[in-house]
Amino acid sequence: MNKPIRQDQIKSERQMTDPRPTPRWAAVATVDEPAPLVVAMVLHHLAQGAQAFHLFLDRPNTEVSQMLADEPRCLVTVCDDAYWAATEQGSRPSRTTLRQCLNAQRAYSETDAEWLLHCDADEFLADGAGLQDDLQRISAHPTASILRLPVAERVFRRGQTDGVWSGVFRVARRRRMALIGRLIYGQTSGFLNEGMSGHCVGKALVRTGRDWVMGVHGPEGALGDRAAWKEHWMDAHAAKILHFDAITVRHWRSKLLRKVHVLGREGLGYHAPARRRLMLAISDRVENTKPIDDIVDDVLTITARQERMLALAGMLTRPACDPVAAYAAKFGRRDVSAAAMDDAFDARDDGLGIKIAS
Repeated sequence: MNKPIRQDQIKSERQMTDPRPTPRWAAVATVDEPAPLVVAMVLHHLAQGAQAFHLFLDRPNTEVSQMLADEPRCLVTVCDDAYWAATEQGSRPSRTTLRQCLNAQRAYSETDAEWLLHCDADEFLADGAGLQDDLQRISAHPTASILRLPVAERVFRRGQTDGVWSGVFRVARRRRMALIGRLIYGQTSGFLNEGMSGHCVGKALVRTGRDWVMGVHGPEGALGDRAAWKEHWMDAHAAKILHFDAITVRHWRSKLLRKVHVLGREGLGYHAPARRRLMLAISDRVENTKPIDDIVDDVLTITARQERMLALAGMLTRPACDPVAAYAAKFGRRDVSAAAMDDAFDARDDGLGIKIAS
């Protein structure tokens, strides 16, 4: 009696007989986060199939440089004053996003990979094997040169916020949020953009050798109109980006409180509507010396009931992805704890003189 053929066996045999070359991809990021997080992110992407990682350190970070010194696939550039003085800008741009995009553009022009992913330190690719199928598919397309990776955002389970990597992931669903968002989240739905506290756009792999100007979420000018989208973009079927918008709860609330203190109410207008409502609500609490714990809890955590409702609505995913596996394999430890991460963020903020009491 013949044994049934498994789907993974079919996929493996198809890959062995597929005459098409495997598309090569690389990643780029500009970072100023604690070393364990940065190193875990780099090693994760290399383990998922990236042929190289172009890592730009927004400030010198000896610990990151030392931990990655024996990894030839990670190309580390320290963005000190000398680095920026040698660029066309002549000095360090004040805007973080501009520094990110300029560095991504440099990597785009220098990499010998066929595709480049621009990500952040809190973003981890899920399903590197599936990404290869997505890249094969778009590589055969006559015009598409931008592969959009949808984003899944980590959300903590209520009362279980001690782990850096714990929780589940919610996904962006515009129409479903419009229909049932308030039923699931109540008034908190007004703080969520398509069901996300962070960005819902996703990230993109961009085909190299084109005239694209790299942006944060994709090439600048590529979203001009619907025809341009159809010509240049394709959505990934398998791969996605896992976004840890809140590395820890304390880190997230400190980040938002700092924006409120620095920008003030008048400076919050550049945010998307949902994020702006969230920031203004926090600003109101700060001005009236009231705590923001309930807002933080409602935005970053979900109850068991909410988790069931999100799952039934197809707005929740539990990807089989261990972001720290490659880090643990290299260093023999998984020391990216919430307490250690909070201490590292505090040390960084103290060094920059931007610590805000939370």
